[in-house]
Amino acid sequence: MSTESITSTPNASVQAAVSAADLASSTVKPDRLSHNVVDNLLHNAVLQHLGTPTEHIDAKYQEVADRLGAPTGDVSAAGDGGYVRTYQRGLILYRMDTGAHAVYGAIGAKFVQLGREGGLLGYPLTDELGTPDGVGRFNRFQRGMIYWTPATDAHEVHGAILALWESMGWETSWLGYPVSDELPSNDGRASNFQHGIIFWNATRGAIALTDVITLDSGPITFSDSTALGGWCRLVINRNGDVTFSGHLHDSGFDTYEFAVAAVALTPSGIGYTVSYSGRAEGTSAELPFGTPRRDDDWTESGNNPPIRDNWIEAAQSVFKVRVVSQDKLAGGLSDVVQDALKDLAKQGIEAGVKALVALIFA
Repeated sequence: MSTESITSTPNASVQAAVSAADLASSTVKPDRLSHNVVDNLLHNAVLQHLGTPTEHIDAKYQEVADRLGAPTGDVSAAGDGGYVRTYQRGLILYRMDTGAHAVYGAIGAKFVQLGREGGLLGYPLTDELGTPDGVGRFNRFQRGMIYWTPATDAHEVHGAILALWESMGWETSWLGYPVSDELPSNDGRASNFQHGIIFWNATRGAIALTDVITLDSGPITFSDSTALGGWCRLVINRNGDVTFSGHLHDSGFDTYEFAVAAVALTPSGIGYTVSYSGRAEGTSAELPFGTPRRDDDWTESGNNPPIRDNWIEAAQSVFKVRVVSQDKLAGGLSDVVQDALKDLAKQGIEAGVKALVALIFA
């Protein structure tokens, strides 16, 4: 018998204008505020007891009148001790501790959709600003941010998901810009980005996942005299596309009939299984004449809705490969898969196996 398995601190000046509690929980550093905004916050801090809310709002309007259009109402009381005035294309909100800031356009529309100052994000802490790449625009709020680009529209990001995105470099990271608001997902929350997703739950915290996951076996070798070796790879895509490929080479005298079984086990205990049966010929195959076919290469592809529908789990899979040579084939591939799952258990994988899903290749 021959078998082998492979396992694969906030700025103190800014605190004068924004409460310490807000900054302590903030995921936006001063480099996302810009010097002009910091100066504005400091100005508000010094003058917060001078002037009426209307005077503060009118002063801000003089800066951004071309973007807001004409007023559509008078200054009126807003939620949580603030004031607001609406305009043709947006609004200006003022509160003593945050100052007066304009929100307009697509970002303003998203802000209103989310409940304005009484909703998810609270009061604005900046006017609309441009991103370093010159493509996007954003507003900073008490409890999060709204980002906009022509290609992605306006979406909010907040909480632990925003904190991770910040640590990765915002829109300059491999994730790019947000393409959705935060949404319920599996047993947690998720925000979609141009090139991936950030998922959060209370157990695992926030994690970033790409749209394409490559699971490699690493080198396949045998500890006994079996002269068979190679590799295999499972590539899974968020849209459900799956490709299983590999290569085995016979470097010895004997010819091997073999089976390869691989299991991608998710944290929730779903096992996605793939398998391949093949033959690699040794020197014996050339007797009395001929040339042995020492290499067996394969590539199989297909689309699997279970991967697409359970992407957050599938993208966190642990990959295990089991290769069985000629004398074990009588047990069948299902036994090979079960052996691979047993190996996972021995390695201390916490999630129990709840279900096996055989991936389909057209």
